Amino acid sequence: MREDHHEENIPTSSFFDRIKTKGAIHMSYRIGILKGDGIGPEIVDSSMRILKTALSQFNEPFVEFVKCPIGAEAIHSHEDPVPASTLLT
Repeated sequence: MREDHHEENIPTSSFFDRIKTKGAIHMSYRIGILKGDGIGPEIVDSSMRILKTALSQFNEPFVEFVKCPIGAEAIHSHEDPVPASTLLT
């Protein structure tokens, strides 16, 4: 196994430059947000602020965040710790 295998899927700065320019690659992502229990909500909220700040440098919104129930919240609302709606997101 190559030692640098973990770097193969890391986007390069030229990748981000292409996204920022008109007529370039237009990708969109739908990301499920799973806050969970314990300190999960605090960690996810902080991480989301950082991620949204980083994404704000792009002209077009290309990321959709979808809050998905999991854990105690899901048990209360869906009577299931991992509801089908979360798995489908």
